[in-house]
Amino acid sequence: MGREARAALLAGLVLLLGGALAATASAKGLSYLTSKSKDLPAGKTKGLTVNCPDGDWAIGGGLTIKGANTATGIHSSYPIDDGDPNQEPGDGWRGVAHSRSAGDKSFKVTAVCSRTGRFTSVRGTTSAPDGMHTEMYAPCDTGQVVSGGGIELPRANPSLLVGGTYPVDIDADTVPDDYWYAIANNGSGAAQTITTHAICAKTGSYQYVEADSSAPGFGQGVAAAECPPGTKVTGGGGTSASSTTSVEIAQSAPYSTEGPGSRPDDGWRTYVNNLAGVPLDITAFAVCRE
Repeated sequence: MGREARAALLAGLVLLLGGALAATASAKGLSYLTSKSKDLPAGKTKGLTVNCPDGDWAIGGGLTIKGANTATGIHSSYPIDDGDPNQEPGDGWRGVAHSRSAGDKSFKVTAVCSRTGRFTSVRGTTSAPDGMHTEMYAPCDTGQVVSGGGIELPRANPSLLVGGTYPVDIDADTVPDDYWYAIANNGSGAAQTITTHAICAKTGSYQYVEADSSAPGFGQGVAAAECPPGTKVTGGGGTSASSTTSVEIAQSAPYSTEGPGSRPDDGWRTYVNNLAGVPLDITAFAVCRE
């Protein structure tokens, strides 16, 4: 879907929102916590949560699958509340992976935690009809920008998967920085509620990077967006040019441009499953903080 079409859709959506604030922005206040691997048995849906240290705010996060193929993908990736007094998402990150694969896999979840900055958690919800590619967004308040975001889907059926999750723009500056957008592919047999989460920064200086790539027909493509020098990644995501349920996000998470084994701190990489028979344009997004 093109930017013009996305903007037109945004203007017509109905929102149900919730929010609150927490904590205080420089890249020096960031930490990246990655879980140990968790088994993802063939044909199963499994979840994993990473909590940020006390006093930190989870401002982004993602999920990677070892041995990923076009039969594995993201079911959900979103901020969570651990039951503390603020009762708002931002204490950690939860990722849910699904496998249609014949062989066992494993996956990890990464939380981007911030010791500094002031943030707000905002949610938007809508009903996703069965058999549809449904889109939803969560907006930051005026003067705020997104540091990260995610999508939360009910675990009622493994045929409910993520079609996209990424920052978008709805004001006049054209920078994709003030809303978080999410897409759900619902093949569950019934309507399902989807929730889009935006983590909005009230302070700090952020930059937004996009990187285009492609996914072959009946194959998997990857796009990687690198943060500018002097900045660190806080969140990110990916999408495709498709508006059908035949395209899904396989994995999406921070990574290091220095290679495997390095802290995943300066780029965002997204893999896309293209189950349609023609090549498809895909895009990765990185949110980067100075």
